[in-house]
Amino acid sequence: MNEFPAELIGFVCAEAIEHYGDDIQTQIAIEELSELIQAIIKMKRIEKQMENDDDFWEDNNNVNVAEARTSNLHEEIANVEIMLEQLKIIYDCHKEVEDFKDKKILRLHTHIRREIVKKNDDLCNGCKNNYPHLLGCNCLCKIEKEN
Repeated sequence: MNEFPAELIGFVCAEAIEHYGDDIQTQIAIEELSELIQAIIKMKRIEKQMENDDDFWEDNNNVNVAEARTSNLHEEIANVEIMLEQLKIIYDCHKEVEDFKDKKILRLHTHIRREIVKKNDDLCNGCKNNYPHLLGCNCLCKIEKEN
């Protein structure tokens, strides 16, 4: 359910900054990031419990806790995304963030491709259809063969 267009989200975030101020919204961003960290830690704890306890799902309390933790994680991710949008407004850096995201996604993709090529030499000759990737056919296979 994606009810609000990006423009409206940006407008509401700008409105929040204007109403509450940069300093308060920056502090709230820090708090929300901290809450997301805590939610991730709690989810990892639940996952470990689920792995180690064969009867985990037979206890209704465990089920309720797992569902609550999952919902909390989702909520904290949403909170952080909203606050990140506000930080981009406060620091006037939408374009710069998008540029960094593009570079980092490309770098991540490149690292993954290199690892795949190292693990499976046939991809060097036949990657055309074996693995869809962003850089075009034989992009990193060619690089790997040359190195």
